[in-house]
Amino acid sequence: MRTSRGSSQPVVHSQWASRKVITWPLVAAAPRSRADQPRADQPRALLHAQHVLQLPLQERMEKQVKTYIKALKKSINQERFLIRVAGLEYEVAQKLPQTASALENNCGPGREKDSGKCVRCLPGSYYHGEQERCVQCPPGTFQEREGQLACDLCPGSDGHGPTGARNISSCAGQCPTGYFSSDGFKPCQPCPHGMYQPDLGRTLCFPCGGGLGTKREGASSFHDCEVKVQCSPGHYYNTTVHRCIRCPLGTYQTEFRQNYCITCPGNTTTDFDGATSVSQCKTTWNPRTRLCCDPAVFSL
Repeated sequence: MRTSRGSSQPVVHSQWASRKVITWPLVAAAPRSRADQPRADQPRALLHAQHVLQLPLQERMEKQVKTYIKALKKSINQERFLIRVAGLEYEVAQKLPQTASALENNCGPGREKDSGKCVRCLPGSYYHGEQERCVQCPPGTFQEREGQLACDLCPGSDGHGPTGARNISSCAGQCPTGYFSSDGFKPCQPCPHGMYQPDLGRTLCFPCGGGLGTKREGASSFHDCEVKVQCSPGHYYNTTVHRCIRCPLGTYQTEFRQNYCITCPGNTTTDFDGATSVSQCKTTWNPRTRLCCDPAVFSL
């Protein structure tokens, strides 16, 4: 049985009828290239077999498209859509009409009412569009700025950490003391021999200096450096000459075995070198200028 040219009815070939193979005429198909045109010397049965072999691929494509359409219809009916931004999923929902009182209490994105005034969301929080208020950043995220609509992911985040983190240093997974990494977060490497790191979440280690080594990897303090002499408070270890030097005027050191001295705070200085406490830092008075402090002192 055949249909007329241009008909949309299927064509059933009698020699394939026992296998119930139905083919559709390609009336609406795009013009084929010269290479695709059937040659006069090709048997009709061969052309038909080539067309039948294309059916499984076409059927799979139609099935896949139907699956996509079904999923899309379901999302439309449920009015539920998700947007993924920076690894976080946000749900897009239809916003219901607001009453006049609701509009009056709404401060807009990034703000909320506090004691009758609109204020920005604080660091460590973000504006939740559905709840129309500021909420704390979830674990594994942080936010340093005010009035933000989302929180930033912690580097290498595994979803753990404190709620309401205000900066990246509050994120869980920081490298411990004696360790470092390219971003300060796990996975971390121990400081190699001859180096140390006293702080959390660092990207490098400090050398002991002067060719000094450490007893082990992962040193967390200059105390771990194998110095030649043990310096007392009021002194620091000089890695060039490998001996203890008294802290100069305007500085002090309270601990043993340190390689630096601490500067006195503000407009204060010390009356002598080798100070061992911040309490020895004092304000100076210049009787000539009647000003605090003597410029000569601050040139040291």
